[in-house]
Amino acid sequence: QVESGGPVSMVQLCNEIGMVHWLNKAADRNEYSNIMFREFLKSRYSEIESLNNLYGCSYSSFEEIQQPSDMHIESSDNLNSYYDWMCYYFEYFGKYYETLFKMAQNRGVNVPVIANIPQFYDYDVRGRGVFSPMTTIMFSEFLKYVPQVIFGGAYQMRRLDYENFHDVLLTTEVVRMITTPGVPSVCCELQTGIMRDVPRLYPSDVELNLKTSAASGLNGLNGYMFSGGVNKDKTGAMGSYHEWQAPLDSKGEERPHYKAASQFGKLIETFGSILADTAKSVDLTMGFYKPYYATEFLEGPFIDNIEHARTKHFFDGLARTATLCNYSYDFIDLQKAEPQELKKRKNLVVYSLDFMDAATQKKLADYVTGGGKLLLYGQFPVKGLDKKKCSLLSAGLGIDIKGYIEEKFAYFDELEILLNGPMQEIYSESASTAARSLSGKTCGIVKDCGTGKIAAICTPFTHIYDYMVDLTEKMLRMIGAGREVEKPRESEVSAVLRRGDSGSFLFVSNYQELPHNAWFKIKGGKSFPELRIPARGTMHIPPRSSYMLPVDIDLGFVKVRYSTAEIETFRKVDDNHAVIGLRESPAPSEIVMECAGEVTVRNGDVLLRADTCEDGLIKVDLPPGITSIELSF
Repeated sequence: QVESGGPVSMVQLCNEIGMVHWLNKAADRNEYSNIMFREFLKSRYSEIESLNNLYGCSYSSFEEIQQPSDMHIESSDNLNSYYDWMCYYFEYFGKYYETLFKMAQNRGVNVPVIANIPQFYDYDVRGRGVFSPMTTIMFSEFLKYVPQVIFGGAYQMRRLDYENFHDVLLTTEVVRMITTPGVPSVCCELQTGIMRDVPRLYPSDVELNLKTSAASGLNGLNGYMFSGGVNKDKTGAMGSYHEWQAPLDSKGEERPHYKAASQFGKLIETFGSILADTAKSVDLTMGFYKPYYATEFLEGPFIDNIEHARTKHFFDGLARTATLCNYSYDFIDLQKAEPQELKKRKNLVVYSLDFMDAATQKKLADYVTGGGKLLLYGQFPVKGLDKKKCSLLSAGLGIDIKGYIEEKFAYFDELEILLNGPMQEIYSESASTAARSLSGKTCGIVKDCGTGKIAAICTPFTHIYDYMVDLTEKMLRMIGAGREVEKPRESEVSAVLRRGDSGSFLFVSNYQELPHNAWFKIKGGKSFPELRIPARGTMHIPPRSSYMLPVDIDLGFVKVRYSTAEIETFRKVDDNHAVIGLRESPAPSEIVMECAGEVTVRNGDVLLRADTCEDGLIKVDLPPGITSIELSF
C-alpha cells in the first residue's frame, strides 16, 4: 500500500455488487434475509400499527411479514410496501459492504476503498446509461455504513457520439448525489477497451470518453482495459482470447487509440494537480425522486410504463435537451434533502409522474412559497405512493389538476410540440398560460406563489425533433435559469467549465461527424472578468473531437488567461526562455497571456505575431499544425 511505499492506492472490495440480483430480478429469500427485512421494518416504523396504516394491512406483529412473493405490480397497488422492500435492499447491500470493509481493515487494508457500480448496457453499436440511476441508487445507503467509500462508475458506452454523450453527465451526477460530500467520485471502468472486437473502438471514442468524463466532474479516471492478455489453462470464461481491443495488445503493440489515451495522459501529467482542485460549474439542480427508479425486482406493465416514461421523458427528454442547451446541472435526493438544503438551490427542476409521497409534495410546495423557483415537468402528482388521492403540492400552490387531455400536440406560443406521453389539464386563476392543447385547454402554467415561482409543464416529450431543444430553453427561462457558459445556439457543441481557485478548464466537445465553429462566454469569477473565447471570431472544433482548454492558469513564467489550443506541456528553460508544447491543430488558434515585460514568441525560426491588448494582455496567433512555441523574455 502507498503508506508503506507500495503502488496500491485504493482497493475495490467487490465488483458490481448485486448485479446478478438485478439482472435476474432475484431477491435473497433465505431466512436470514427475511429476518433482516423484518428488523428493517421494525426500525422504520417501531409499531406495527404505523406500518398497517401505511400499507392498508392488518398484521398483528412484524414476525408475520415475509418479503413480497409476487413482483407483478398493478397500477392500483399500494407502492409503499414495495418501495420499502427496495429500500431494504439499499440497506442490505450497504451492510454487506460494511462486512467486507471490516474484514479488509482487520487484514491491514488502510487505503481508501471503492465500490464499483454497473451502469451502461449495450443497445446497438452504442452502450447506454439509461439504467444507471436505477443501479446507482442501490448503493445509496453505503455511506451510512462506510461514509468514506468512493463510488466508481463503469462507463462502457462503446461508440460515444451525439446520441449518448449526455449519459455520461447524467450518470456522473447520480453517483455524486449518493456520495458523501468531500469524498471523490471516480470511474473505475472507463472504456479504453471493449471485451469483444465489435463494435470497433476508434481513437475518437476514447478521446471523447476520457474528456467528457473529466468534464462531468469526476475526480479520477481508470482506463479499462489498458492492455490485452491471454487466459491460460482453459480458465477463461470465453476461452484463451482476452484482447479487449485494449490500447496495448497482448504482444505489447499499440493500437490506433493508444495515441488518444497517451495525449490525455500528457494533459493530466501537466495539469492534473490543478484539475483535481476544480469542480464542475452548476447552473441548476435536478430534483431526483427515488421511488421512480426503485424498480429493480419489480415487473409487470405498470413497472414497464414507469421505466419507459423515465427513460423517454426525462433521460432522453428534458435532461438530454437541457444538456443540448448547454445547461450544467447537479442532482439532489428530494426525499433525503432537508428543507434548508433545498432552499439553497435557486432553481430546481423536477421530473414527476402522477404519484409522489405526501412529505415530498409538501416539501416542494414549501420550497416554492419560501422563494424557490421550480420547474415541474411531466405529470403533476395527484396521488401518494398508496395510490390514493394526495394533492398537497397542488393545494399548497393553489393549482387545480382537471384530468387528462386526449390530444398529442401542445403549443407554447406558436411553437408546436409533438408529445408521446399523457398531457394533463391544469388551471390556476392567478397563473399565466405557458402551454395549451389544440382545443385550447391549458397544459402548462407559470405562477408566482409566495415569494417563489412554479412553472408546471404537463406535456412530456422525447427528443426526436430539434425544436424540442428550443422548448427546453423556454421552460428553463420560465424559472430564470442562466448559464455559466454561453455559446451560439446554432453551434451544437458542448462546453463545460470546471472552475477552481488555482485555475479553470473549459471542456469543448464536438460529438458530431461535421466540424463546428463557436465562441464561448464565461461568467467572471474571483480571479478573472467575463471572458469571450476567442476574443473575436470563432474557434474551429473538428468532427468527433474534444479539447481541455486552460483558463486563468499560472505556468510560472506567464499566466495563461485562455487558449483555444490544448497546452500539453510547458517548461522553463532558463530565466529568459520557456517552451510550451501544444496539441497539433488543423485550424488557426490563439493564446492570451499575462506576463511582466516584453515577450517574443517563435515556432522554430518563425517569429509569431504577439499583439498587446487594451488590458495589457498579450495575444499570440498560432498557425495550424504547430506543436510547440518558444517564449523569450
